[in-house]
Amino acid sequence: MILGTVLGTVELLRSVSGAEGKRFVQVKCGAELLTALDPIGVKNGELVLLTAGEGASRLCPECPVDAVVLGVAGKNG
Repeated sequence: MILGTVLGTVELLRSVSGAEGKRFVQVKCGAELLTALDPIGVKNGELVLLTAGEGASRLCPECPVDAVVLGVAGKNG
């Protein structure tokens, strides 16, 4: 699991089969930038929880992805 901040969306002009109509976002996770599938419609600036690698692939078997947004995180304390 990874926490990061949404920077914006990524527009696909052409895509592989399975990625059509999917929404992708750019997420800053520390010093790293990730592009993640966004199945829930997050907004710029939101703190989100991601899964990456095999976990992401299992959530979207029809589309080759490395990261998927799982939810919007709140700050506690």
